Amino acid sequence: MPKYGGVYRGCPSCRRRKKKCDQTYPACQRCVSRGETCPGVAATADAMFRHASSPASGTSLDITIIPPPDLKSKARAYQRPPRVSALKIYDLVEPQDLPQTLHPSLENVAEFHFFSKIVTSIGWLSYLPEVYSSSPEQSPLRKLVGAASLSVLAKQRKDASLFVTARNANGMALRTLHNAIGDQGQYLQDDVLFAVGLCRITCILQGDPGTTARTHSVGLQKLLQQRLRISDSSQPTDAVLELIRSAKAELPVLLLHNTREDAAFPSDSYDDSFWNCSGNCQCEKRIALLCSDVGEVLRKFHSTTSPVHFDVCTTLSQALDLDARLVSWTAGMAPIAWSQHLDHAMRSGLWPSRPGYFFDMQIATFWTHLQAARVLLLECIVSMAVELIRRGESYNYAKLDVDGILSKAITTIDEMVYWICFCIPVHLYSVGNDKVMSDSPNGVAGAAGIVWPLYVVLSSVSAKDEYKKQARETLEKLRVEYGIGQARTTLENCYHLGHWSTFP
Repeated sequence: MPKYGGVYRGCPSCRRRKKKCDQTYPACQRCVSRGETCPGVAATADAMFRHASSPASGTSLDITIIPPPDLKSKARAYQRPPRVSALKIYDLVEPQDLPQTLHPSLENVAEFHFFSKIVTSIGWLSYLPEVYSSSPEQSPLRKLVGAASLSVLAKQRKDASLFVTARNANGMALRTLHNAIGDQGQYLQDDVLFAVGLCRITCILQGDPGTTARTHSVGLQKLLQQRLRISDSSQPTDAVLELIRSAKAELPVLLLHNTREDAAFPSDSYDDSFWNCSGNCQCEKRIALLCSDVGEVLRKFHSTTSPVHFDVCTTLSQALDLDARLVSWTAGMAPIAWSQHLDHAMRSGLWPSRPGYFFDMQIATFWTHLQAARVLLLECIVSMAVELIRRGESYNYAKLDVDGILSKAITTIDEMVYWICFCIPVHLYSVGNDKVMSDSPNGVAGAAGIVWPLYVVLSSVSAKDEYKKQARETLEKLRVEYGIGQARTTLENCYHLGHWSTFP
């Protein structure tokens, strides 16, 4: 049977009877043997199949295949002749070998944006290019820099698919970092420590919550402390020392710096309802916003080695306005009246029976953090005032009472440090099941909240020695009796930064 659907090269008689045609020329043998008239094979068969012998008696099936036409020669026949160029042969220069890609890769573009927009000229990030260039090709630092670079580029281009790629790259980089920490053991290389520090920035760029970035910060402090304990015989590098200095010098709440719009507040409401128990979360966010503004002033002042006179005056004015905002906002807490209330409650024994004990303790934690942030701001104001006094013409031009600003800032720092030390007992007291307040390390809920303000007191240049001594004794108590690891880390960081010569 003939194959239907394809090209059937048979005579019409065989096709009508649905018989297989032997396709002989000019009449098929099947039609001749049956005595039928064969109309002949089709023209396609006549063109492609030819017998060399006679049609009726020949049995040879030798086939002559017609070669396909030369399409290239036909195409050349239709082409136009090329134009005659005015250039001569010796004017033509052979081009050099071109690179494989004419445009830079996406990774190179992303890294350029990262090093130009994120890496600063001060702080531990200033050592990042040096450590990055000396790190191995497959190091976790290079992978994390690539992930952070893609995040920066994705934010700039507002590309969702590129952002997903950045998150996937960050996951693989974290896996490499985890393996590197396990492989290197106790003595971690500088590139691994910088990779852990870079995890915080990557979390902020990718929109992760502040708790994740704070977890990386705590892990970095522990790894740095481990590195310092085993390298007492050898001096740490400048990059590691700068990383240690920034690991504790920054505010924990500054991790929300790049996500201010996510923690925005409706207007400036300072009513009493803001201080109820349901407003504690809002209180933390408001503190984060105010402290992020403090961090902006600190970074703006320390970002240039030789700032322009008017820029210093402008930054000083912004710092003074921010300090006024801090004063107006903490006025709702009535610091003096509130502190007197706490003093009276502790002396009279009424405080443990009050249902708002834990709320008062949280307010004390919030307030001490605000005072610590204000101390940092005032330290920056003192530095800028001293700089302007050194350039006498600058503050005369700006018409700022720099001498009065300087004396007031130093006096206010002393007052803020006093209030931080005043709140130390509030964080060390605990309440048992019998509602009895005692100075016991068991069941203390707010002891860790005083560690960072005490560190600010220790690192303050203007604080008195008696307050620094009290802060150091409290940290030693938290380390030994309360077992708070963050207190030990703070003490060791202060020792390595030169705040005292002997380690406790």
